[in-house]
Amino acid sequence: MNTLYPTSVSNASSGMSNPGSASKEVITAPDTSTSKHTISSGPDKDWDVYIQKDGNGVKIYKALWRDRGLGREHRPLAPPPEIPGYRYQGEMTQGDISTLTYVPNTAQAGAGGVPVKPSGIPTTPTADPNDAAWENQYPYGKTNALARKLNSYPTGSAEKTMYDHSRATGLVVEITPDGHAIPRGTGFLFRIPSDDYPFQQDDIAILTNDHVDKAINKANRYELWLGYENPSLREAEARIDLSEGPVIESKGLDYVLYQINSQRDVSTATRFNPLRLDVSSQPIIGSDVYLPNHGGGFAKGISYKDSNGRNTKIIDRTSDLGSSFLNQTFTHNTFNLSGTSGSPIISRSSNRVVGYNFGGYSFGTGVDMRTIWSDIDTRLVLRARDHLDNP
Repeated sequence: MNTLYPTSVSNASSGMSNPGSASKEVITAPDTSTSKHTISSGPDKDWDVYIQKDGNGVKIYKALWRDRGLGREHRPLAPPPEIPGYRYQGEMTQGDISTLTYVPNTAQAGAGGVPVKPSGIPTTPTADPNDAAWENQYPYGKTNALARKLNSYPTGSAEKTMYDHSRATGLVVEITPDGHAIPRGTGFLFRIPSDDYPFQQDDIAILTNDHVDKAINKANRYELWLGYENPSLREAEARIDLSEGPVIESKGLDYVLYQINSQRDVSTATRFNPLRLDVSSQPIIGSDVYLPNHGGGFAKGISYKDSNGRNTKIIDRTSDLGSSFLNQTFTHNTFNLSGTSGSPIISRSSNRVVGYNFGGYSFGTGVDMRTIWSDIDTRLVLRARDHLDNP
């Protein structure tokens, strides 16, 4: 269920819901010792950061909250500062401290290490992971409400609409011979948006991450559990067998696609409101999104609010899957607990899937659906041609 990859690698700025509304802070790298710097502009103006040399690189540490006598104040989202002579590499959060890593402009990007907290930064005890199981802390989406709670809202409300479009999201589960269920991640049903290959238009398929599929022992049975929404019952409303394996897989883009074969499974899938994909455009930075998910292997949650009660958003474009996919991956601030791998990232304005979650530190990371569908489309056409040549 582990969605956490090494520290995000990105040449793009990240960390704000509206990058165009603020200028980047410029900070001079220290010679040797740790130095304190007070941000002078942008969303986190007047907040302090600590700058420290780290071998040939530099690290910036920032506290994610402060208390100046008026109660706990969370740090607002802000772009990473610029350091002349260094290139921003990525961000990692550990507890209440976020660490920004920079490398010399001539250095190759690589995985960052575990941050060491400099003195002077406030700390708090690490929360028990069993507390508030459907919420987590800044900078991720704070609200990961149980799906069935949103189902109680009036028809036509935003919450009820999000619930209706979460029905297609399920828990990927490995079943051992003795009947033990091992949660592996999240997957979702969607309707095929084209009829150029042996799928018919409006046929239904399932998408999840390649690393979720690879975590499964293929000697066992595995399923997509749909309608698992009651945390007191380890029980799904319906199950779709995935044991025949995916028809397409991509390690580079970290996805696998399963075809639904039996008529019974097609009937089941149809009942769960398969999602529509947005394959015509890239997600817009600052646009509102929500994330139905089975983080932690729990009953379904829906993340749609950040720690300040605002709609969760697309934050920035990244190159988290390498330079070949620059601007085709992006960061977002929805819930990102282990187990959210494969969750659909859905636009609140269109209720179509704009990408899927595959991991990340600090902010969640996703791949845009236009990129995914272009790859799937090409592979399906090739499979169709091969089928015609070799019936």
